[in-house]
Amino acid sequence: MAGQARAGTGDDNDAAWESTLRANAILAGLSSHDLTKLTKDAEVIDLEVRDSVYVAEEHIREVCFPIDSVLSIVTEMREGGTIEVGTIGREGVPLFHYFWVRRRPRITATVRSRDAR
Repeated sequence: MAGQARAGTGDDNDAAWESTLRANAILAGLSSHDLTKLTKDAEVIDLEVRDSVYVAEEHIREVCFPIDSVLSIVTEMREGGTIEVGTIGREGVPLFHYFWVRRRPRITATVRSRDAR
């Protein structure tokens, strides 16, 4: 995926932009109005396998909605090792800790695979 920042302009590219975003199931469930409001400053970014989307104990400043990749969610155990606690693909968003537990989650989210449509 090539990344570029876009906002709704009313031109023919808006339909392609909306179609790209709607590949994520959560974004697909939004009305066009809500999708436009939520993503007015959004960009689609190109991620490679092993790229980190979120890093444990760092403040989350952006929301990631996977479109064609699978993210591996890893947490650190008390003994110091790590364990995968989940995977998230285009059906979700890896922010459950942010909303329900803490603003600085103890998870790391990295790209496990690409082109997972």
